[in-house]
Amino acid sequence: MAMICSTTLIRLNDSFRCRDLVVTRRECMAWRKRKAIVPLFLALLITPWIGNASRAQDAKTAKPASVEEIEQVLDLRKWPVPKGTASIPIRKLGTIMYEAPGTTSSNFEAVCKVLVEQGWKEQSAYPGEYPSANYLKKGFGLSVSASSSMLGKPDFCSITIVNDGNVDVSAVPVPPGMSPLHVDRRQAGYLTTSEIKDVQKQTHELLLAAGWTPYGKQSDNDAEPMLHYRQRAIRMLVWICKAPAHDNKTLLRYSTEILDAELPAPPEAASIEFDDFDKRLEFAVENESAPAIFDWYRQQLGTGWTPATTQPVENDGGAEFFQAFNNERGDRITLLARREGETARFRAVHRTANEISEAEEASKKAAIAEAEEARKREEAAMAEAEKGPTVLAIELPAGATKLELFSESTFWFDVGKDEGQRCLDFFRDQLKETGWSLDDESNARPKNMTLVKGDDEIDFLYHDNGFGGLTVRVSGPFSIKFEPKKK
Repeated sequence: MAMICSTTLIRLNDSFRCRDLVVTRRECMAWRKRKAIVPLFLALLITPWIGNASRAQDAKTAKPASVEEIEQVLDLRKWPVPKGTASIPIRKLGTIMYEAPGTTSSNFEAVCKVLVEQGWKEQSAYPGEYPSANYLKKGFGLSVSASSSMLGKPDFCSITIVNDGNVDVSAVPVPPGMSPLHVDRRQAGYLTTSEIKDVQKQTHELLLAAGWTPYGKQSDNDAEPMLHYRQRAIRMLVWICKAPAHDNKTLLRYSTEILDAELPAPPEAASIEFDDFDKRLEFAVENESAPAIFDWYRQQLGTGWTPATTQPVENDGGAEFFQAFNNERGDRITLLARREGETARFRAVHRTANEISEAEEASKKAAIAEAEEARKREEAAMAEAEKGPTVLAIELPAGATKLELFSESTFWFDVGKDEGQRCLDFFRDQLKETGWSLDDESNARPKNMTLVKGDDEIDFLYHDNGFGGLTVRVSGPFSIKFEPKKK
């Protein structure tokens, strides 16, 4: 149930605790506060997977699937949502959630009908107000559930479909001396009297031997770690914590989810973070190891991926390097490294051919729109220039002398040494009648004032002229031609 807690399923009994539950999917952030999420969450959590005794043994030992192998079984990115669907907050290779018009039962039955037609075999079903069911096909487990609308929309319901992948976690190795608490193909829990750090060390070694590689962590609570491991397009959550309801023994839990991209992380990598929605992997290595990571990445991706350049491209005086890899489908993985002190930060990003095409099309449209806006601005400026400046007759305050026109939009004159503020007030009151207003900052500036009207501004400034009086300067934009006159 990746869409709720990123593979962290909590059963509704005292065997598993709900604290430390971390919602990590940004698409769910706006939903998590809604009370409507509770029915779906309950429906998902109370749906145990009924083990099928006739399940083939090779389904347990099957190699974790690749993205291509998952696509051949079911690609939920292409799931046909009903007409009138209001929202699709999650649409990934292994998970889809959408708001469909109609009742929970009618939408649930429609989904189940499609799955059966596609060859999925029902393993368990739970009818009711919030129905749910589990299916199996070619070693892949899938769950379906329906609940009331998470958006609170009347006459709508929320449908969730999750492909758990082809890894039967009941076959994943555990340290010796573990007692099963709840074990099925989707999630497994074991108890032991061993300390958390010992269980973590032993589990890590067993998973490495089984082909799993570290892939970051889900929380920063190192006292009760929630760790990620990856193998091909399957990510497994390993949660080790205390179980107060079971004499405070140590609890080891496994669950899995499908990833939309296969981005390897080097064994020596630190600070691993993977964003499955953006298909972006970040990690850090020592600076001296950075050049070798590009060669390692090329080897890990295999012959299906071809580097776009023979060597990484250098940027920013050697502080940054990047290299792109493409496959026959037109997908692309871009690997970027940035040196930061003694560390090199890497970022690997995956994009499908369709995503690349959409991004290029969006970029073209944005460039065209920007060019069109620039053209309109230029035409408007030319039209304004052809029209000539707007004549603004402006009356000078009493006592003004030595009027001098510097240009059509700038003039100055002299007044007595105590007349500066009176002149500013005089112009403000005069021009207010024709739509000019004081800007927000004028009151904070001594001896200075700005009046605005639309996009135009007129600045007024006075200073000591050195001859026992003040000089007042008035300047405006080129679009205005002043015609100053004495009263």
